[in-house]
Amino acid sequence: MIETPKNILVVTVGGSCEPIVNAIGTPPSYDFVYFICSKGGGKRASEFQVDGSGAPCVGSKKMPSIVEQVGLREDRYEKVTFDVDTHVDNLAILYKDLKGVAQAIRERFPGARVIANYTGGTKSMSAALVLVAIEVGWDLQVNKGMRENVVKIEAGDIPVPVATDGFYSERNRTLFQDAFNNFNYSMAKMVADATLRALRLSPTEESQWHEWRAIADGFNLWDSFFYGQALTVLKPVASRVKSYMPFLSYLTSDRKEARYYTCLDLILNAERRAHQGRFDDAISRLYRALELLAQTRLMERFNLDTGHLDIKDTRIPASFREKYAQKANEKGIFHVALVEAYDLLQELDDPVGHEFDSQRSRLLDMLHKRNYSFLAHGFGPIDSGTYKRMYEVIKGFVDKCIKELELKIIWPPQLPRKL
Repeated sequence: MIETPKNILVVTVGGSCEPIVNAIGTPPSYDFVYFICSKGGGKRASEFQVDGSGAPCVGSKKMPSIVEQVGLREDRYEKVTFDVDTHVDNLAILYKDLKGVAQAIRERFPGARVIANYTGGTKSMSAALVLVAIEVGWDLQVNKGMRENVVKIEAGDIPVPVATDGFYSERNRTLFQDAFNNFNYSMAKMVADATLRALRLSPTEESQWHEWRAIADGFNLWDSFFYGQALTVLKPVASRVKSYMPFLSYLTSDRKEARYYTCLDLILNAERRAHQGRFDDAISRLYRALELLAQTRLMERFNLDTGHLDIKDTRIPASFREKYAQKANEKGIFHVALVEAYDLLQELDDPVGHEFDSQRSRLLDMLHKRNYSFLAHGFGPIDSGTYKRMYEVIKGFVDKCIKELELKIIWPPQLPRKL
Protein backbone atom coordinates (compact mmCIF):
# COMPACT_ATOMS: atom_id res chain seq x y z
CA MET A 1 0.00 0.00 0.00
CA ILE A 2 1.25 3.46 -0.86
CA GLU A 3 1.83 5.45 2.32
CA THR A 4 1.83 9.05 1.14
CA PRO A 5 0.33 9.39 -2.35
CA LYS A 6 0.60 12.73 -4.06
CA ASN A 7 -2.26 12.37 -6.53
CA ILE A 8 -5.54 10.47 -6.41
CA LEU A 9 -7.93 10.12 -9.36
CA VAL A 10 -11.64 9.49 -8.93
CA VAL A 11 -13.15 8.74 -12.33
CA THR A 12 -16.59 7.74 -13.56
CA VAL A 13 -16.59 4.79 -15.98
CA GLY A 14 -19.07 4.00 -18.74
CA GLY A 15 -19.21 4.23 -22.51
CA SER A 16 -15.88 4.32 -24.28
CA CYS A 17 -12.75 3.16 -22.44
CA GLU A 18 -10.31 5.41 -24.27
CA PRO A 19 -11.19 8.67 -22.43
CA ILE A 20 -10.60 6.88 -19.11
CA VAL A 21 -7.30 5.45 -20.35
CA ASN A 22 -6.27 8.95 -21.46
CA ALA A 23 -7.32 10.41 -18.12
CA ILE A 24 -5.14 7.95 -16.18
CA GLY A 25 -2.18 8.14 -18.53
CA THR A 26 0.28 5.52 -19.72
CA PRO A 27 2.12 4.88 -17.51
CA PRO A 28 -0.35 5.98 -14.81
CA SER A 29 0.19 9.53 -13.60
CA TYR A 30 -1.74 8.89 -10.37
CA ASP A 31 -0.74 7.06 -7.22
CA PHE A 32 -4.21 5.58 -6.75
CA VAL A 33 -7.40 5.44 -8.82
CA TYR A 34 -11.01 5.04 -7.71
CA PHE A 35 -13.22 3.78 -10.54
CA ILE A 36 -16.88 4.76 -10.14
CA CYS A 37 -18.67 2.13 -12.18
CA SER A 38 -21.79 -0.03 -12.51
CA LYS A 39 -22.26 -3.68 -11.62
CA GLY A 40 -24.79 -6.37 -12.51
CA GLY A 41 -26.67 -6.62 -15.79
CA GLY A 42 -24.00 -8.64 -17.54
CA LYS A 43 -22.03 -6.78 -20.18
CA ARG A 44 -24.03 -3.61 -19.54
CA ALA A 45 -22.02 -3.09 -16.34
CA SER A 46 -18.97 -0.86 -16.70
CA GLU A 47 -16.98 -2.64 -13.97
CA PHE A 48 -15.89 -5.17 -16.60
CA GLN A 49 -14.25 -2.36 -18.55
CA VAL A 50 -12.09 -1.64 -15.53
CA ASP A 51 -10.49 -5.05 -15.01
CA GLY A 52 -12.53 -7.66 -16.85
CA SER A 53 -10.77 -10.51 -18.62
CA GLY A 54 -10.30 -10.75 -22.35
CA ALA A 55 -11.09 -7.63 -24.35
CA PRO A 56 -13.97 -5.84 -22.54
CA CYS A 57 -13.19 -2.41 -24.03
CA VAL A 58 -15.02 -2.06 -27.31
CA GLY A 59 -14.45 0.87 -29.64
CA SER A 60 -13.07 0.92 -33.15
CA LYS A 61 -11.52 -2.38 -32.10
CA LYS A 62 -11.61 -4.65 -29.08
CA MET A 63 -9.06 -3.78 -26.40
CA PRO A 64 -7.99 -5.15 -23.00
CA SER A 65 -9.39 -3.72 -19.77
CA ILE A 66 -8.54 -0.19 -18.66
CA VAL A 67 -6.11 -1.27 -15.93
CA GLU A 68 -4.33 -3.60 -18.35
CA GLN A 69 -3.98 -0.87 -20.97
CA VAL A 70 -2.42 1.60 -18.54
CA GLY A 71 -0.47 -0.95 -16.51
CA LEU A 72 -2.22 -0.20 -13.21
CA ARG A 73 -1.38 -2.72 -10.51
CA GLU A 74 -4.12 -4.27 -8.40
CA ASP A 75 -2.93 -2.49 -5.25
CA ARG A 76 -3.25 0.92 -6.92
CA TYR A 77 -6.95 1.01 -7.68
CA GLU A 78 -10.37 0.31 -6.21
CA LYS A 79 -13.78 -0.12 -7.80
CA VAL A 80 -16.79 1.65 -6.29
CA THR A 81 -19.78 -0.07 -7.85
CA PHE A 82 -23.47 0.79 -8.21
CA ASP A 83 -26.22 -1.50 -9.43
CA VAL A 84 -26.78 -0.89 -13.12
CA ASP A 85 -30.56 -1.29 -12.88
CA THR A 86 -31.37 0.57 -9.65
CA HIS A 87 -28.59 2.93 -8.61
CA VAL A 88 -26.63 4.38 -11.53
CA ASP A 89 -29.36 6.95 -12.22
CA ASN A 90 -30.32 7.58 -8.59
CA LEU A 91 -28.59 10.87 -7.78
CA ALA A 92 -29.34 10.73 -4.05
CA ILE A 93 -27.77 7.28 -3.58
CA LEU A 94 -24.80 8.15 -5.78
CA TYR A 95 -24.17 11.38 -3.87
CA LYS A 96 -24.43 9.68 -0.47
CA ASP A 97 -22.07 6.85 -1.38
CA LEU A 98 -19.55 9.16 -3.05
CA LYS A 99 -19.49 11.25 0.13
CA GLY A 100 -18.45 8.01 1.80
CA VAL A 101 -15.67 7.62 -0.77
CA ALA A 102 -14.49 11.15 0.03
CA GLN A 103 -14.31 10.29 3.72
CA ALA A 104 -12.42 7.07 2.97
CA ILE A 105 -9.88 9.00 0.88
CA ARG A 106 -9.33 11.52 3.69
CA GLU A 107 -8.66 8.70 6.14
CA ARG A 108 -6.56 6.50 3.86
CA PHE A 109 -4.64 9.21 2.01
CA PRO A 110 -4.47 12.31 4.23
CA GLY A 111 -3.16 15.39 2.48
CA ALA A 112 -3.46 13.94 -1.02
CA ARG A 113 -4.51 16.00 -4.03
CA VAL A 114 -7.68 14.50 -5.50
CA ILE A 115 -8.77 14.91 -9.12
CA ALA A 116 -12.38 14.11 -10.05
CA ASN A 117 -12.81 13.23 -13.73
CA TYR A 118 -16.48 13.01 -14.70
CA THR A 119 -16.12 12.17 -18.40
CA GLY A 120 -17.55 8.63 -18.33
CA GLY A 121 -20.55 6.96 -16.71
CA THR A 122 -24.19 7.98 -16.60
CA LYS A 123 -25.21 11.62 -16.34
CA SER A 124 -26.29 11.00 -12.74
CA MET A 125 -22.91 9.46 -11.88
CA SER A 126 -21.12 12.48 -13.36
CA ALA A 127 -23.46 14.92 -11.60
CA ALA A 128 -22.99 13.22 -8.23
CA LEU A 129 -19.21 13.24 -8.60
CA VAL A 130 -19.20 16.95 -9.49
CA LEU A 131 -21.40 17.77 -6.48
CA VAL A 132 -19.17 15.88 -4.07
CA ALA A 133 -15.98 17.27 -5.62
CA ILE A 134 -17.20 20.83 -5.22
CA GLU A 135 -18.33 20.20 -1.66
CA VAL A 136 -15.08 18.63 -0.46
CA GLY A 137 -12.72 20.74 -2.57
CA TRP A 138 -11.42 18.28 -5.15
CA ASP A 139 -10.11 19.53 -8.48
CA LEU A 140 -12.44 18.87 -11.39
CA GLN A 141 -11.37 17.45 -14.73
CA VAL A 142 -13.14 16.43 -17.94
CA ASN A 143 -11.84 14.99 -21.21
CA LYS A 144 -12.16 17.10 -24.33
CA GLY A 145 -11.52 16.24 -27.94
CA MET A 146 -12.95 16.21 -31.45
CA ARG A 147 -16.43 14.69 -31.67
CA GLU A 148 -17.39 12.43 -34.52
CA ASN A 149 -21.03 12.43 -33.38
CA VAL A 150 -23.34 14.16 -30.93
CA VAL A 151 -23.43 11.17 -28.58
CA LYS A 152 -19.98 10.95 -27.03
CA ILE A 153 -16.26 11.40 -27.47
CA GLU A 154 -14.86 8.13 -28.76
CA ALA A 155 -11.11 8.83 -28.89
CA GLY A 156 -8.36 11.41 -29.39
CA ASP A 157 -9.31 13.29 -26.25
CA ILE A 158 -7.22 14.67 -23.41
CA PRO A 159 -8.14 15.39 -19.77
CA VAL A 160 -8.29 19.11 -19.04
CA PRO A 161 -8.92 20.91 -15.74
CA VAL A 162 -12.29 22.53 -15.20
CA ALA A 163 -12.14 26.10 -13.89
CA THR A 164 -13.97 26.15 -10.56
CA ASP A 165 -12.59 29.32 -8.98
CA GLY A 166 -15.59 31.36 -10.09
CA PHE A 167 -17.97 28.84 -8.58
CA TYR A 168 -16.03 28.60 -5.31
CA SER A 169 -15.81 32.37 -5.06
CA GLU A 170 -19.57 32.71 -5.47
CA ARG A 171 -20.20 29.89 -3.01
CA ASN A 172 -17.83 31.49 -0.52
CA ARG A 173 -19.67 34.79 -0.85
CA THR A 174 -22.77 32.97 0.36
CA LEU A 175 -20.87 31.30 3.21
CA PHE A 176 -19.34 34.65 4.18
CA GLN A 177 -22.70 36.40 4.22
CA ASP A 178 -24.37 33.57 6.14
CA ALA A 179 -21.69 33.81 8.84
CA PHE A 180 -21.90 37.61 8.90
CA ASN A 181 -25.69 37.44 9.15
CA ASN A 182 -25.33 35.36 12.32
CA PHE A 183 -22.78 37.77 13.87
CA ASN A 184 -20.20 35.01 13.38
CA TYR A 185 -17.44 37.36 12.31
CA SER A 186 -14.65 34.90 13.08
CA MET A 187 -16.14 32.38 10.65
CA ALA A 188 -16.62 35.09 8.02
CA LYS A 189 -12.93 35.99 8.36
CA MET A 190 -11.97 32.32 7.97
CA VAL A 191 -13.99 32.12 4.74
CA ALA A 192 -12.26 35.25 3.43
CA ASP A 193 -8.84 33.86 4.38
CA ALA A 194 -9.56 30.57 2.60
CA THR A 195 -10.80 32.38 -0.50
CA LEU A 196 -7.75 34.63 -0.74
CA ARG A 197 -5.39 31.74 -0.09
CA ALA A 198 -6.86 29.11 -2.40
CA LEU A 199 -8.58 30.81 -5.34
CA ARG A 200 -7.29 32.58 -8.42
CA LEU A 201 -9.16 35.87 -8.29
CA SER A 202 -9.26 38.87 -10.58
CA PRO A 203 -7.65 42.04 -9.17
CA THR A 204 -11.12 43.48 -8.51
CA GLU A 205 -12.31 40.34 -6.72
CA GLU A 206 -9.11 40.10 -4.69
CA SER A 207 -9.46 43.72 -3.56
CA GLN A 208 -13.07 43.12 -2.57
CA TRP A 209 -12.24 39.99 -0.58
CA HIS A 210 -9.42 41.83 1.23
CA GLU A 211 -11.90 44.54 2.19
CA TRP A 212 -14.45 41.99 3.39
CA ARG A 213 -11.75 40.21 5.38
CA ALA A 214 -10.74 43.46 7.11
CA ILE A 215 -14.36 44.24 8.00
CA ALA A 216 -14.96 40.74 9.40
CA ASP A 217 -11.66 40.85 11.30
CA GLY A 218 -12.43 44.26 12.75
CA PHE A 219 -15.90 43.33 13.96
CA ASN A 220 -14.62 40.03 15.33
CA LEU A 221 -12.07 41.95 17.40
CA TRP A 222 -14.80 44.35 18.52
CA ASP A 223 -17.09 41.43 19.38
CA SER A 224 -14.25 40.03 21.53
CA PHE A 225 -13.73 43.40 23.33
CA PHE A 226 -10.40 44.20 21.65
CA TYR A 227 -11.56 47.73 20.91
CA GLY A 228 -8.17 49.27 20.17
CA GLN A 229 -7.19 46.55 17.71
CA ALA A 230 -10.64 46.74 16.10
CA LEU A 231 -10.20 50.47 15.52
CA THR A 232 -6.81 49.91 13.88
CA VAL A 233 -8.18 47.23 11.54
CA LEU A 234 -11.37 49.11 10.62
CA LYS A 235 -9.81 52.52 9.97
CA PRO A 236 -8.65 51.65 6.41
CA VAL A 237 -12.22 50.56 5.54
CA ALA A 238 -13.96 53.23 7.61
CA SER A 239 -15.99 54.47 4.63
CA ARG A 240 -17.74 51.07 4.51
CA VAL A 241 -18.60 51.07 8.23
CA LYS A 242 -18.84 54.78 8.97
CA SER A 243 -22.00 54.53 11.10
CA TYR A 244 -20.08 52.42 13.66
CA MET A 245 -16.84 54.37 13.88
CA PRO A 246 -18.00 57.14 16.29
CA PHE A 247 -19.12 54.50 18.81
CA LEU A 248 -15.84 52.60 18.48
CA SER A 249 -13.94 55.86 18.97
CA TYR A 250 -15.79 56.39 22.26
CA LEU A 251 -14.96 52.85 23.38
CA THR A 252 -11.25 53.51 22.85
CA SER A 253 -11.15 57.04 24.30
CA ASP A 254 -10.37 58.44 27.75
CA ARG A 255 -13.58 60.48 27.91
CA LYS A 256 -15.68 60.01 31.00
CA GLU A 257 -18.55 58.69 28.85
CA ALA A 258 -16.37 55.86 27.50
CA ARG A 259 -17.13 53.42 30.32
CA TYR A 260 -20.84 54.12 30.04
CA TYR A 261 -20.63 53.29 26.34
CA THR A 262 -18.87 50.06 27.30
CA CYS A 263 -21.94 49.18 29.40
CA LEU A 264 -24.10 49.68 26.33
CA ASP A 265 -21.70 47.64 24.20
CA LEU A 266 -21.94 44.74 26.65
CA ILE A 267 -25.72 44.78 26.33
CA LEU A 268 -25.48 44.84 22.53
CA ASN A 269 -22.99 41.97 22.76
CA ALA A 270 -25.55 40.06 24.84
CA GLU A 271 -28.11 40.61 22.07
CA ARG A 272 -25.71 39.04 19.56
CA ARG A 273 -25.10 36.01 21.77
CA ALA A 274 -28.85 35.57 22.23
CA HIS A 275 -29.34 35.76 18.46
CA GLN A 276 -26.95 32.80 18.22
CA GLY A 277 -28.91 30.91 20.88
CA ARG A 278 -26.09 31.27 23.43
CA PHE A 279 -28.29 32.50 26.27
CA ASP A 280 -25.88 31.59 29.08
CA ASP A 281 -23.19 33.70 27.42
CA ALA A 282 -25.73 36.47 26.90
CA ILE A 283 -26.72 36.79 30.56
CA SER A 284 -23.05 36.79 31.59
CA ARG A 285 -22.65 39.93 29.52
CA LEU A 286 -25.79 41.47 31.01
CA TYR A 287 -24.42 40.79 34.49
CA ARG A 288 -21.12 42.41 33.57
CA ALA A 289 -22.91 45.46 32.14
CA LEU A 290 -24.80 45.91 35.42
CA GLU A 291 -21.59 45.51 37.42
CA LEU A 292 -19.65 47.89 35.19
CA LEU A 293 -22.28 50.61 35.55
CA ALA A 294 -21.76 50.67 39.34
CA GLN A 295 -17.97 50.55 38.98
CA THR A 296 -18.03 53.36 36.42
CA ARG A 297 -20.23 55.60 38.57
CA LEU A 298 -18.08 55.07 41.68
CA MET A 299 -14.90 55.86 39.77
CA GLU A 300 -16.26 58.74 37.68
CA ARG A 301 -17.99 60.64 40.51
CA PHE A 302 -16.17 59.52 43.68
CA ASN A 303 -12.82 58.21 42.36
CA LEU A 304 -13.43 54.93 44.18
CA ASP A 305 -12.19 51.61 42.79
CA THR A 306 -14.40 48.68 43.84
CA GLY A 307 -11.38 46.37 43.68
CA HIS A 308 -9.21 48.55 45.93
CA LEU A 309 -11.11 50.28 48.74
CA ASP A 310 -9.31 51.51 51.85
CA ILE A 311 -10.94 50.95 55.22
CA LYS A 312 -9.43 54.28 56.35
CA ASP A 313 -10.76 56.26 53.36
CA THR A 314 -13.11 58.87 54.83
CA ARG A 315 -14.84 59.35 51.48
CA ILE A 316 -16.52 56.04 52.20
CA PRO A 317 -19.34 56.37 54.76
CA ALA A 318 -18.32 55.14 58.22
CA SER A 319 -21.25 52.72 58.43
CA PHE A 320 -20.12 51.05 55.21
CA ARG A 321 -16.51 50.81 56.37
CA GLU A 322 -17.58 49.25 59.66
CA LYS A 323 -19.60 46.63 57.79
CA TYR A 324 -16.55 45.54 55.76
CA ALA A 325 -13.83 45.98 58.37
CA GLN A 326 -13.57 42.21 58.85
CA LYS A 327 -13.06 41.69 55.09
CA ALA A 328 -10.11 44.05 54.79
CA ASN A 329 -6.61 42.59 54.45
CA GLU A 330 -3.66 43.45 56.68
CA LYS A 331 -3.20 46.72 54.77
CA GLY A 332 -6.82 47.70 55.28
CA ILE A 333 -7.78 47.10 51.65
CA PHE A 334 -11.05 45.41 50.69
CA HIS A 335 -13.19 44.99 47.58
CA VAL A 336 -16.91 44.85 46.92
CA ALA A 337 -19.01 42.87 44.45
CA LEU A 338 -21.94 44.00 42.31
CA VAL A 339 -24.71 44.40 44.90
CA GLU A 340 -22.31 45.85 47.47
CA ALA A 341 -21.14 48.43 44.91
CA TYR A 342 -24.71 49.64 44.47
CA ASP A 343 -25.18 49.64 48.26
CA LEU A 344 -22.13 51.90 48.50
CA LEU A 345 -23.59 54.22 45.88
CA GLN A 346 -26.81 54.40 47.87
CA GLU A 347 -24.95 55.28 51.07
CA LEU A 348 -23.12 57.95 49.08
CA ASP A 349 -26.57 59.36 48.20
CA ASP A 350 -26.02 58.76 44.49
CA PRO A 351 -29.06 58.51 42.17
CA VAL A 352 -27.75 55.27 40.62
CA GLY A 353 -27.65 53.66 44.06
CA HIS A 354 -31.16 54.88 44.85
CA GLU A 355 -32.46 53.58 41.51
CA PHE A 356 -30.96 50.16 42.22
CA ASP A 357 -32.61 50.12 45.63
CA SER A 358 -35.99 51.00 44.12
CA GLN A 359 -35.68 48.03 41.72
CA ARG A 360 -33.79 45.79 44.16
CA SER A 361 -36.31 42.96 44.31
CA ARG A 362 -36.53 42.22 40.60
CA LEU A 363 -32.85 42.95 39.98
CA LEU A 364 -31.85 40.48 42.70
CA ASP A 365 -34.25 37.93 41.22
CA MET A 366 -32.47 38.23 37.87
CA LEU A 367 -29.05 38.01 39.52
CA HIS A 368 -30.17 34.89 41.36
CA LYS A 369 -31.01 33.22 38.05
CA ARG A 370 -27.62 34.18 36.67
CA ASN A 371 -25.77 32.92 39.77
CA TYR A 372 -27.35 29.49 39.41
CA SER A 373 -26.58 29.17 35.70
CA PHE A 374 -23.93 26.80 34.35
CA LEU A 375 -21.48 29.56 33.48
CA ALA A 376 -21.71 31.10 36.96
CA HIS A 377 -22.00 28.89 40.05
CA GLY A 378 -24.82 26.44 39.43
CA PHE A 379 -26.31 23.85 37.12
CA GLY A 380 -29.38 25.59 35.77
CA PRO A 381 -29.67 26.04 31.99
CA ILE A 382 -30.71 29.42 30.65
CA ASP A 383 -33.51 29.47 28.09
CA SER A 384 -34.69 32.28 25.83
CA GLY A 385 -37.48 33.27 28.22
CA THR A 386 -35.10 33.74 31.16
CA TYR A 387 -32.74 35.74 28.96
CA LYS A 388 -35.52 38.00 27.68
CA ARG A 389 -36.74 38.79 31.20
CA MET A 390 -33.22 39.53 32.41
CA TYR A 391 -32.53 41.63 29.31
CA GLU A 392 -35.65 43.74 29.80
CA VAL A 393 -34.93 44.33 33.50
CA ILE A 394 -31.24 45.21 33.14
CA LYS A 395 -31.56 47.25 29.95
CA GLY A 396 -34.47 49.13 31.50
CA PHE A 397 -32.41 49.83 34.62
CA VAL A 398 -29.43 51.09 32.58
CA ASP A 399 -31.71 53.32 30.49
CA LYS A 400 -33.26 54.79 33.64
CA CYS A 401 -29.84 55.51 35.16
CA ILE A 402 -28.59 57.24 32.00
CA LYS A 403 -31.69 59.42 32.08
CA GLU A 404 -31.34 60.16 35.81
CA LEU A 405 -27.71 61.20 35.36
CA GLU A 406 -28.62 63.35 32.34
CA LEU A 407 -25.79 61.80 30.37
CA LYS A 408 -25.60 62.86 26.75
CA ILE A 409 -25.48 59.27 25.57
CA ILE A 410 -27.54 57.66 22.84
CA TRP A 411 -27.79 53.97 22.07
CA PRO A 412 -25.40 53.04 19.25
CA PRO A 413 -26.47 50.74 16.39
CA GLN A 414 -26.14 47.00 16.69
CA LEU A 415 -23.13 45.61 14.80
CA PRO A 416 -23.95 44.75 11.18
CA ARG A 417 -25.42 41.51 9.88
CA LYS A 418 -24.71 42.24 6.23
CA LEU A 419 -22.33 44.29 4.13
